[in-house]
Amino acid sequence: MSWRTAFEERAGEDLTIALSGPATAFRALLHTTAAWNEGVAGPSLEAQELPEQWVSRNGDTLVVAPRLHGDGAGHPGLSTYRRARTAVYRDGVLLGETGTADGVFAVPPEPGLYRLELHAEPAAFGTVVDVAWTFRSEHVPGADWRRVPLRAVSFDPELRPDGTAPAGRVFRFPYRMTTQATAAVRPCVDVSYDDGRAWFPAVVTGTHIAVAHPAARGWVALRVRAEDLEQTTLRAYPFGP
Repeated sequence: MSWRTAFEERAGEDLTIALSGPATAFRALLHTTAAWNEGVAGPSLEAQELPEQWVSRNGDTLVVAPRLHGDGAGHPGLSTYRRARTAVYRDGVLLGETGTADGVFAVPPEPGLYRLELHAEPAAFGTVVDVAWTFRSEHVPGADWRRVPLRAVSFDPELRPDGTAPAGRVFRFPYRMTTQATAAVRPCVDVSYDDGRAWFPAVVTGTHIAVAHPAARGWVALRVRAEDLEQTTLRAYPFGP
């Protein structure tokens, strides 16, 4: 038997976070645990169950509905946003934009180089996500949807019970690249301790990154670059004594 798993949290009337996962089969008489809503909230491209998820093209229609606040385990997620923007460019020309974290766009049939920009500020917590994807696209014949090639990176730091990381030390934690219609690559990751005004390179291996927290109290921001991906997460997680 397969079970469809999900997680939802609310603060008053606002949806703080809603996470989803694929249908999962569990063996009988087996005790199983799974982590949800841990790690850094950010974009994830996993758990695709419909052909139009998460960014796909049919004919000359581009559907944009990515999940920008998934968890560190890669569960795609969203929130209620107090401010958001989605914009589609083709060969440097703006084709359309919305004031939400999604949209449906009419695009020309001819081949072109696209840039998809998204910005999302949740209403109930402070992790702000900016992501820009670059990809080539052209008319999709027939009735089928074709996913465009995208990558995203999830981070899963092991935080203390109060939700903070230790200050004044090197902090190492895993990352995972989620994809649609493309392959994973090793990203370049930068870290900031002043909300993105100054950036420093993180040490990146095939599975983990390492950053050096200052001996103070503050917030970590993370910036990812990977070929066709630019991803920035402000207020990713706090650190302190």
